[in-house]
Formats: sequence, structure tokens, C-alpha cells
Amino acid sequence: MDFYDVVGHVVELLQRQKRVSYRALKRQFSIDDDYIEDLKEELLYAHPVVDDEGRGLIWTGETEATPVTPSQPIQPQPQPVVEQAQSIQATLPPTEPHTPDAERRQLTILFTDLVGSTKLSGQLDAEDYREVVRAYQTTCSEVIERFDCHIAQTLGDGLLIYSGYPVAHENDAERAIRVGLGILDAIQTLNERLDQEKGIRLAVRVGIHTGPVVVGEIGAGTRQCVLETTLALVDKTGERYYEAELHRLKGQLLLQQSPDNHTEAESCFHQAISIAQNQSAKSWELRAATSLARLWQSQYKREESRELLSEIYHWFTEGHDTADLIDAKTLLDELA
Repeated sequence: MDFYDVVGHVVELLQRQKRVSYRALKRQFSIDDDYIEDLKEELLYAHPVVDDEGRGLIWTGETEATPVTPSQPIQPQPQPVVEQAQSIQATLPPTEPHTPDAERRQLTILFTDLVGSTKLSGQLDAEDYREVVRAYQTTCSEVIERFDCHIAQTLGDGLLIYSGYPVAHENDAERAIRVGLGILDAIQTLNERLDQEKGIRLAVRVGIHTGPVVVGEIGAGTRQCVLETTLALVDKTGERYYEAELHRLKGQLLLQQSPDNHTEAESCFHQAISIAQNQSAKSWELRAATSLARLWQSQYKREESRELLSEIYHWFTEGHDTADLIDAKTLLDELA
């Protein structure tokens, strides 16, 4: 098939299924990342589709009905076997390799995201901001692939990464640490280019936790299942240093799955704040308060958001050039 044959098949797939992931398209049509980028640009420009935060495409137009007109029966021309196979394959829904329903794994979870992305989006026009985020995600992906880890989910400009699932190694915790350090190094290299081209520099933050979990392919709930099991591990082992951050991440995942989960997500953020306060862990408290304040901001609770975040922000008397405090200050400025 030539390029526009693939475009046509993808459009048909989107009209039928309403959405499709980039990974499924690569598997379905045996195409690489560069081809995906060309395909994406053509579809976004010429068809009613939107990009779903770098994960895939969503069809926003109407489903086209095929007009039926009376005509003489036409005998189908025989197709070469290869073309028939491609045509049949293009009509089938994308499939993923089968994995067991659930299994016990030693899993290391790593989360990384951009600091001050809201402020950055206001400094750049939409196209430039999209280009910068894509460059950041590509830079992170190259490091992640180098250590054979797995991007479980994209959370806006954040990445949730697994080391130990679906592929396990003897040194998965070490690999995750190397990924985190590698991302920090790679972002410095990226910043040299961004500073020259756009006059900006990116800051990222990284959090890591490890332990035995039960995981399996159970749809959108897989990531939440991993966090739930990790939280259960916290209760079992008493290793509670990351407990507040895990509850905060659970809230973030709930919001990513659906905005309708805002009540449960808010409860997670409150729990994260309470745990951090009991531990006198001001950095974790700041992160959780920032997440809750951002949720309240989206609900037009500006006064509550500002009051919550201002109290913990002004506790800090130094380190205001660190990633989390910059992010909190940016949100406070928006709420002012």
C-alpha cells in the first residue's frame, strides 16, 4: 500500500472505532515512528481528528454512510493474495499480544513530568509548545527504551514508567534509577538546543518506588491496580516514605481515566496531604497540595486553591528555584 492507501484505511478505522492508538497503528500496518509522524500530520490537517495527548487519535467527525444506489451486479476482480490479506487485516480491530490475566512481579514505578508546564504553555504559541513537549517526550522515550523499560501511561506532560513489567530483568530497580538519571542528563542536552532556538529551558522532576505487585492486562485499570497493590505493600512492609506520593499519583491516574473521578481523586489528594503532614514531609505535602489546588482551580474554587497552596508554599524559606516550588509559585500566580 502507498501512503494514501494507509491514510484511507486509518480513516475507515477511526470512523468505525472512534479512536485508535499510535502503537496499534504501528503494529497494524508495520510502520515506524517517522511514518507515524507523517501519518499524524496528514490526518490532523485534512481530517476531523484530534491528538489524544500523544497516545493516539480520536475521530471527531460524523461516521460516513456508504450510499446505496441500484446498479448492475459487478463481479469482483480477483485480488493478489497479499492485497487480500492486507485488506482483511485493515478491517480487523488492533490486537495486543496476550499476557496472563495476573501475575506477581517485582516492579519499580517511575514518574517524571515537566515543571511549570502551565507557565510554559502561556509563553509559547500552541504549535511551539506542542513541539517542545514532543521533543521532551521523545528525549525521555529514548532513555526509557535504552534500559528496556515501559511507558505505561502519558499523563499530560508526565510519564508513568514501569521497570519490571511487561519485561522483567534481574536489575529492574537499578534500571529505573538509571532511567531517572539518564532523563536528567538528556534534558540538559535538550536544553542547550531549546535555549538557542526558543530561549527556554526545561526542568523535570522524577519519583521512584519499588516493591512486589500483582499486575495483568485488565484494560484501563492495570495502572491503578499496580498502585493499589503497591499501597498495600506499604501497609505490609511499613516502608512509608513514598506513601503520600503514591496516593497523589493514584489521584492523578483517576483524573486521567475520567474527569468524572474528581471526587475520588480529591480524596486521594487529601489523604496524601494528611500522610505528608503526619510525616512532616513538607516536599510531599507541597506536591499533593499543588495537585489538589490544580483540581480545585478547574472547579472554579480559586479562593480555596490559593489558601491551601499558599500556606505550604510560604513554609519554605529557601530552595525557591527547585522544580516543585517553581510549579507551586506558577499556580499561585495564576490564582492571584
